[in-house]
Amino acid sequence: MKNIAVLYGGDSVESDVSIITATVAISGLSMSDYKSFPIYIRDGKMWLVSKEIATNLSTYTHTEKGMMKEVVILFGSLYIKTRWRIKFVCNIDCALLATHGGSGENGGLQGLLDMNNIPYTSSGVLGSSVCMDKDLTHRFAKSMGIGTVKYHLAKDTSSATSIESAFNALGMDVIVKPNSLGSSVGVASIKSLHSLHSAVADAFRYDNKVLIQERVSSLIEVNCAVIRTRDGLVVSDVLPVGFEGDVFDFEEKYITGNLDNESDGILPKAIINKAASWARKMYVELGLCGVVRIDYLYDSIEGKLYLNEVNTIPGSLAFYLFEGKGLDMTDIASEMIECAIDNARKGQKLVTKFSSSILTLRENNMSKLIHKIRK
Repeated sequence: MKNIAVLYGGDSVESDVSIITATVAISGLSMSDYKSFPIYIRDGKMWLVSKEIATNLSTYTHTEKGMMKEVVILFGSLYIKTRWRIKFVCNIDCALLATHGGSGENGGLQGLLDMNNIPYTSSGVLGSSVCMDKDLTHRFAKSMGIGTVKYHLAKDTSSATSIESAFNALGMDVIVKPNSLGSSVGVASIKSLHSLHSAVADAFRYDNKVLIQERVSSLIEVNCAVIRTRDGLVVSDVLPVGFEGDVFDFEEKYITGNLDNESDGILPKAIINKAASWARKMYVELGLCGVVRIDYLYDSIEGKLYLNEVNTIPGSLAFYLFEGKGLDMTDIASEMIECAIDNARKGQKLVTKFSSSILTLRENNMSKLIHKIRK
């Protein structure tokens, strides 16, 4: 039986959503031949939680850390941290990442796991960091011939004049959002100059870069996901998202919104095919792994499809998008884990050492070496 560390939480505004994803993942693992070790990340620390406590939402509303044990990951193993020493728990065969936002999704946690030679079920450091940055994602997408909306990237050093100029150039009808955040946190619909600066200031509370993005008229948001299985890539169903109002915000996404069960009659076949094709292309070209959900903006009047964002660790691991492909949560968790372990084995075959005489040659003292390197 393989030991699977389910990492979730994190010091991110999306921590609560991550808890839901972890609950779904742990439930999927309980029906398979894996032993799960839920590890809750919060306040810069890791806490080992029992499965019963981890899947009880009241645990987090009351922050019952007395029921958790602080742990550390060292040399590929899990240890409980005590006042004077650390106590071995188990070797970690694979980490299932249910972290959203912050260092849990931007490559930071992935780097820690790489340093510990622990396979993990998400994209690597590079793919994770690029996809967390909406500006970079759009630049890559555009280079691949994928449709993107017009936008202006504001930085915390941007002047009020430049922000107002961007607003005017984009038709004075825009969406303001943090550049590296998900779950629609900090997103606002703006149609007047009076509201613009307060919306930008609010987005800057969460990020040091903010997108001022052209609004897509007659909007239908569209979701599609991709997973790498042992039999190859599987592209999910392409489904529209139902919501009311000007913007699909946090409230609608997690409280009142809904995902339509079918796209027939709502999305043209050509748009469904394009969304699926673009999703596969981005997954391959950006070297992504695990389950990745791609969100689109569809102008139903103009018939145009635009990339919105790429989620390398989507909420609930987007299991609902694969129901039409015959994959349930247990299948998804198993495929992610086995592919992660297989990728790690391939990586271990790479040469990481190179024999050199640079440090042993008698004539190579430090000053000469530094001079050679500078030349």
